[in-house]
Amino acid sequence: MKLKILTPLVVFPLFCSAQLLFEDNFETGLDNWEVENIGIAEIITTEDKLHKSVLQLTPNKTAECILVKDSDKWDKVVIKGEALFPTDRHDYLGLVYNYNKTERADFGCIYIKGKGSYIRVNPHRDGNASRALYEEYRTPLANDAEIKKNKWFSFKAEIIDAECHFYVTDMKTPKVVFQHYEYPKGKLGFKPRLAGGEVWMDNISIERIDDFSYVAPMSQTDINYNREALINNWKALGPFSKRINEVEGSTKNQTLRVDGQKFEWKNFSTDVRGCLLAGKISRFKTNQKLVYFSTQINSNKNKQIKIHFGSLNNLHVWVNSNYIGLIEKQKLAWFDFFENSEHSGQSLPITLDKGANRILVLVEGGNYSGDGFYSHVNN
Repeated sequence: MKLKILTPLVVFPLFCSAQLLFEDNFETGLDNWEVENIGIAEIITTEDKLHKSVLQLTPNKTAECILVKDSDKWDKVVIKGEALFPTDRHDYLGLVYNYNKTERADFGCIYIKGKGSYIRVNPHRDGNASRALYEEYRTPLANDAEIKKNKWFSFKAEIIDAECHFYVTDMKTPKVVFQHYEYPKGKLGFKPRLAGGEVWMDNISIERIDDFSYVAPMSQTDINYNREALINNWKALGPFSKRINEVEGSTKNQTLRVDGQKFEWKNFSTDVRGCLLAGKISRFKTNQKLVYFSTQINSNKNKQIKIHFGSLNNLHVWVNSNYIGLIEKQKLAWFDFFENSEHSGQSLPITLDKGANRILVLVEGGNYSGDGFYSHVNN
């Protein structure tokens, strides 16, 4: 099920004075930016009279970003700019928003793909891309918005709390409306693709806004998620660098110590789509890639059922401490995996006892482009 393309019939412009917070035409250096990896960003001179000095973002096999200094102090903003892809390699321009970094770096990201001309939603959790969890938001850029080599195009993004409206070429109607990144505040910036070609940028500005400039009918922005049909209430334990026998052999969620560190089971519900975002706990940049999740299924009698998964990770499954089997990772995890044969996942037969049954799932994290799964019970 695809996100419906928005139409410009319900644009409601807001007539209010915008407050300019930031602007840069890249003629005076990068003093107003935080560059996480010096290899990804440099100012270059071109032969284009309208774009003499531009910012070039270059892939170098990292997930690092270039961020606007102190931009985490702002909220309700629109960021605007122009971009160009100078090669026909696999390149992209990633808009970074609500960037947060403590022990790990987590940020929202929506990117424009040059070769192929499309948009994908791609939040990063501990630097791990999650695009394969959001395939329903993949949006082609065609006609006037088609991305072509050596052709400048305009873009903008309106960001209020966790919601981002992303525009390309057409500044009246967003190409994508995305509401499901978990952090409501953080820094703004950009990132290149890990491998591929460069992207040029110019005339970046950030303004404060009062509200989104486009208001669409709910029927246009909503996808028919069927969250209530999925297993949604989980508890999580981790992350770990090794498997824990005490967890896998237990019938209860118990506090334990591993290598001197105390671990407690914590509530961990799925997102509004029914997706369990394991990447919020698993670590991509360290060896702590393993996370345990548990849930409870109640049955009024002894019976056999199937538990169905759509997963971007290898999953090991136990029922009442009995190992059931392995669910192998897929390339994409769709929200409608249990009712759409084109997006089908994998199932395991399980035996439920009368009463409460403990389901334990071990996620093998660190799968670049994912770390997450959906689950459903076929009675």
